[in-house]
Amino acid sequence: MGVRGNSGPHSLSERLPVRKTTGVALTLTSIGVTLLLLSTGVNSNSELQITRVIDGDTVVGYIDGEQETVRLIGVNAPEIGACYALQAKKMLAHMTLGNTLKVETERDKRDNYGRLLLNIYRDDGRLINEVLVSEGVAVQMAIAPNHKHINTLHKAEVEASRYGLGLHSRC
Repeated sequence: MGVRGNSGPHSLSERLPVRKTTGVALTLTSIGVTLLLLSTGVNSNSELQITRVIDGDTVVGYIDGEQETVRLIGVNAPEIGACYALQAKKMLAHMTLGNTLKVETERDKRDNYGRLLLNIYRDDGRLINEVLVSEGVAVQMAIAPNHKHINTLHKAEVEASRYGLGLHSRC
């Protein structure tokens, strides 16, 4: 029977390097996560210069010098070829193309396709995502955890449906 002490494979001196290594690994992991979050280049002062509209809820543009494909948060417009898809694309183009607009991120910065997820604001401060829904060219679509404007978008959709606007009357 051995006496427990500071000898053997479980001594303090042998455990200490593991703890140091674990601490270093955790620190490096924290730094990596922080850099990943910052790598979107988007902050509260970022602006998006729209160069192309893909469809009624997706655009391409430059943000902080980097070209990005951007998917609007909380909205879903009809896919190209579907009822009211062309109207949705034209409305989004009219509000954004060639303009530099303020943007806002939420918790998830990118979707499964690598697109940057943003709320985009007109010069007058109105949320473009909401305008699309209120005009009936898109519907609200909540995908957690990005749901900052879900109540606003839901109210806009209810009103557009009530008045038979856009796709609520034609599709």
